Amino acid sequence: MNRLALVLIVLLLTACATEAKYQSKLNALKGTDELSLLRSWGPPNQVFETDGHRFLVYRSSQTIIVQGAEPMYQTTFSGRTAYTHRYGGTPDTIMNLDCATTFEIVDGKIFGTSFRGSNCTSD
Repeated sequence: MNRLALVLIVLLLTACATEAKYQSKLNALKGTDELSLLRSWGPPNQVFETDGHRFLVYRSSQTIIVQGAEPMYQTTFSGRTAYTHRYGGTPDTIMNLDCATTFEIVDGKIFGTSFRGSNCTSD
């Protein structure tokens, strides 16, 4: 199977998961208390505070390796000598997927959310 076909398969498998659905999931959490967030999402990777606002940052990352295509070999003979030539083939493709989601907490409740990264999606 060639590299393009494998990349297309990966994209099709993740096509149902979208950033819009992730944003909707986060929007549904607005107004939820911080304790419920911690129970659901676990401890954050980073916490910082400023002017009475508390920010909880959750990070996730994963690496996907899309297998490349094996090269083809062709052997030709010239007299008593054989020549083998390699052609085609592609190397593996490494894809790093990440997402950082930030929850803004005001008075113990989720006031706002933001996210960035290549893997901030939800079903």
